[in-house]
Amino acid sequence: MVACAILVMLWCGLNKVKRETIMLCNAVINGLWGIHFLLLGAVTGAFCGMVCVAMVLTFIFKGKVKLLSSNWVPMVFILIYIITGIVTWQNAFSLIAIAANSLLVIALWLSKEISIKFTCIFVGILMLIYNMLFFSLIGVIGQAISMSANITYTVKHFDELKKVLKIEK
Repeated sequence: MVACAILVMLWCGLNKVKRETIMLCNAVINGLWGIHFLLLGAVTGAFCGMVCVAMVLTFIFKGKVKLLSSNWVPMVFILIYIITGIVTWQNAFSLIAIAANSLLVIALWLSKEISIKFTCIFVGILMLIYNMLFFSLIGVIGQAISMSANITYTVKHFDELKKVLKIEK
């Protein structure tokens, strides 16, 4: 059930949409991933998923609420992920969850859809590995779909990406 809901939300978030839609889909997906990883015994991944929900809901207000628009906001969430990883430490696999979610902070803080999707390719690679290590077939399938869609989108909009990379360096 959780896996099916994740795939539906993943599909919604992978289409050409506004940043806000990406963010809302990400909040739902990561809440469901949190439950999924908890059921698998992947405690760091579970708690990172829950922190991600709070992060995404905070990031939605970037540019709308001055306090939440400062560049210190993503740094706070990266620090929270590091603390979460230390508190929920299971083994070296926890480092993958911390790294993936820290990179996700950067991706979701970006303003342009192409930048978000390009950066999420690398998040997907890390989460694909994490899912493999915890034998999550639906996680592997979901990440493969997500990465494929993000790669396809990035290739299709490569000229836009080149322009953005010059601006957002």
